[in-house]
Amino acid sequence: MATIAEKKWIAVLAALTFGILAVSLAAECSAAASRYPTRPITMIVPYGPGGGSDLSARLIAAYASKKLGQPVNVANVIGASGITGTMQCLSANPDGHTLMVVGTSNSSFLAASRADLPFKLEDMKWMGQWIADPQFYLFSAAAPFKTLKEAMEFAKATPEKFSWGAGAQGSQAMFQGLVLLNDAGVDIVKTRMVVFPEGVAASVQATLAGTVMMSTAMATDVDKLMPTGKVKVLAAITKERLTKYPNFPTAKEFGYSNAILMSWYGIAGPKNLPQEVVDVWDKLATEAAKDPEFQASADKMNKALVFLGPKEQEAYVLKEYADMKTLAEKVGVRK
Repeated sequence: MATIAEKKWIAVLAALTFGILAVSLAAECSAAASRYPTRPITMIVPYGPGGGSDLSARLIAAYASKKLGQPVNVANVIGASGITGTMQCLSANPDGHTLMVVGTSNSSFLAASRADLPFKLEDMKWMGQWIADPQFYLFSAAAPFKTLKEAMEFAKATPEKFSWGAGAQGSQAMFQGLVLLNDAGVDIVKTRMVVFPEGVAASVQATLAGTVMMSTAMATDVDKLMPTGKVKVLAAITKERLTKYPNFPTAKEFGYSNAILMSWYGIAGPKNLPQEVVDVWDKLATEAAKDPEFQASADKMNKALVFLGPKEQEAYVLKEYADMKTLAEKVGVRK
């Protein structure tokens, strides 16, 4: 039989053993959380290759792959004006290994233009905004006007003859066009608004081909297409003239003060993502904002760094949605 002294030592040893096990277990759990990601990440782009969402995804994925120690693979999931890819992400296992690039076209603008969406903005877990695309009003070279003012006067006088590419339903191209036409006092319902389910890239190609008079385009499109002589830029959709494009006036200079919508891009995932996953991507975005290499890569793609944390991103999107929903209802394009 153990003595009282021996029993005391047994109790001390048991306590020490329990403490060591507890510390070990805590360390193991912490290590498990810090191991994310444990396998390759799929980053869904709900649109086709070549558009703003696709290029932004590839920029972010390249940076994240280097920093996270796992490949981040971009997957273009096309269909239903961005809904198919968005739903694929939102219905995925919420472990952080299936995410998506989120922008105006598959969040605020899409929700503003569609009352029948199979998801709500609240179903997304916001993980931070990274970059934005400077945008321009791009016209076919065959369009019979030299300034944006002339184009809007034409549209106001003969709306049924004014054709414009709206990208996919709810895209930034659609709302950038709607804001401009609304500011100009055009009867939007009578214009020939052409929706391209494939996305904005198809809308730009239609402008190049002369199928439509106007679309909106990002800087990479402008740089690539202007030398062809088949298109012309009549205004930038920015608050001020861009340093790289000093000869392009802003729409605001012609009196269209609301035509300054920003085409932003960030990361989102299924609603029930662990906070640890959100924190990893929030930290990654913060580091990217200060990384000269990432800045240089963004510059090459003519993208601006416009970072917002997850909470700030969510607040921004919900306000943008409310504003665009009001416009969509006013002009009758909300389905």
